[in-house]
Amino acid sequence: MSIDTSNPRTRSARLRRVHALVLILVLAASVVAGIRVAFPAKWGCVVGAVSFTSVDVPPDNATPEDVVRTYLRALDAHDADTAAELYPPPNGVPSFACNVRGVDGVNLTSGVPGAEAHADDGTVRVGAQFTIEVFDEAAAGRANGRVGESYYLRRQGVDGPWRIVSSGQG
Repeated sequence: MSIDTSNPRTRSARLRRVHALVLILVLAASVVAGIRVAFPAKWGCVVGAVSFTSVDVPPDNATPEDVVRTYLRALDAHDADTAAELYPPPNGVPSFACNVRGVDGVNLTSGVPGAEAHADDGTVRVGAQFTIEVFDEAAAGRANGRVGESYYLRRQGVDGPWRIVSSGQG
């Protein structure tokens, strides 16, 4: 059985289906745009929930500086899973990752040379300066712009990977 496309009724039915599909797509785009305009803080979480770029967790022998650098790259890429792996709850706040619009100009300093940092399982401080842009400054608890942050890391066991255990300004 073949479909006669020269029949006006068949063409009309196909045209109605195409119009319905276009209408559905336009309505879906309008809803997404409306959410973005009406709820900018929630839009960050919508974008953050979908990681467009995956950032690999560094190997277990990575330095504390590598862990902090990777954490900031994960925030920039909206990769909340990697960010949470490197700065786990309860201190690392998963909702913060979805509020970050972008991180740029990262500069790291450490008070402990890399070799000494691996000598024991004590806490290590890594200083970071970077420019951050967030979707909602009030929800993020920080303003957009250049910031200085101290990250404190501890080994997970004697030979385990470094993980961020706390952070603060400075």
